Amino acid sequence: MDRERRKIRLSSCIKTIVEVHAQLDPRQRDSVLYRKFLKLQAALESGDLDDISETDVLEIEKTTNRLLQELGLFYSE
Repeated sequence: MDRERRKIRLSSCIKTIVEVHAQLDPRQRDSVLYRKFLKLQAALESGDLDDISETDVLEIEKTTNRLLQELGLFYSE
């Protein structure tokens, strides 16, 4: 169950980052960074998460939240 929770949490972060990236500049959907996030998302869906610790997941969640907070400053009005 813990493994499934980590997978869901990571998937949510990656999906959020992919969507934010696409919304910021839709022309960048073919960018290298965008393709890397999509590849990471696909790997997550089929991969093994045994090497990813709870600490790793928390750090990714913190970073995703920080990104959203900083973007919120631009779109607060």
